[in-house]
Amino acid sequence: MVWKPELSEFVLNQLVQLVRSGVCFNLGFKEEQMKMVAADVLAFTSMHVTSLQIYNHIRNWRTKWCVIVKMKSDCILEWSEDGCCFCAADEESVDEYIQVVSLIKFLHMHVSLSSALTVVPCSLQHYPRHRQYVGTPVTNYAQMKTIFTLRFVCRAQLFQTNLLLASQGN
Repeated sequence: MVWKPELSEFVLNQLVQLVRSGVCFNLGFKEEQMKMVAADVLAFTSMHVTSLQIYNHIRNWRTKWCVIVKMKSDCILEWSEDGCCFCAADEESVDEYIQVVSLIKFLHMHVSLSSALTVVPCSLQHYPRHRQYVGTPVTNYAQMKTIFTLRFVCRAQLFQTNLLLASQGN
């Protein structure tokens, strides 16, 4: 299935409404919530989608969110909250960032722990998906921020509640 930008935005907005209504999804959205969103998509576009298709689509957006969060935490490129994009002083900054990410991933994927951290020789890969976020606004950034940031807040609250219950039980 090809997800058009309008449909993606609609699905993400439906999920934002679920999150704002108080749905706590510490391990992800439940099947019944996915079915509700699928029914909303059917009403919106007259197109039948399954809860699995919506789940997979959310995974794609989550992957994008993880890349953005990682890029923000690296602090090599400047993030503009107003424009929802990364800004670079010049093309060399972008190339430097891509090379650093490539080297880190290369070392992480090709270091053999059994042979006392010797690097297996192979070519470095460049990660063009990082480049797409430089200079162009990230689509649906606000929705992703609401959905995926609150997910971790909810998970932290659940963890704290479990700690509190465990301490009260002892």
